[in-house]
Amino acid sequence: MFVKLKKLSVSTGGAICALYALSALGVSPAWANEVTDWKIIDGTIPVTVTLKGVSKTEGPIYVSIQTRENYRSMKGFGGVLGEPTLGDITQIFNVDSPGDYAVSVWHDLDDDGRFSMTEDYKILDGWGASGDAPEDREPTFDDVKIKVDESGANVPVEIRYPG
Repeated sequence: MFVKLKKLSVSTGGAICALYALSALGVSPAWANEVTDWKIIDGTIPVTVTLKGVSKTEGPIYVSIQTRENYRSMKGFGGVLGEPTLGDITQIFNVDSPGDYAVSVWHDLDDDGRFSMTEDYKILDGWGASGDAPEDREPTFDDVKIKVDESGANVPVEIRYPG
């Protein structure tokens, strides 16, 4: 959701991966550093998100559940897991109506409130997304969308960490 560049010397091969993570997390260059606009709203329909493979306990994990209209914006449903544990973490969040949503996850490893990456776009934080996002291009809402019905949904999200 938020971007902060950190200067490190790396190859440019991570640019595609960075674009994938940024769009999966809803980052748009026009507002990437405008933290004050971020809003989370709540509803009554449960979305059970299972974060698979959490391998770090440092820093909070941000979960955003967004409609097509709010995808890549600072608006959505979700919350913050302030003290992650290792392994799989299951948490229930609520949305306000049935429909298509995208789940985006960001593990802020250095707890600086920004999605950290180098000037070469190498990702420095953990991240994940619902659906079937491609690794060779920036994902669309349709790539990462999930269906939530009146009774809710169960959504697994594989967490990826910098290598």
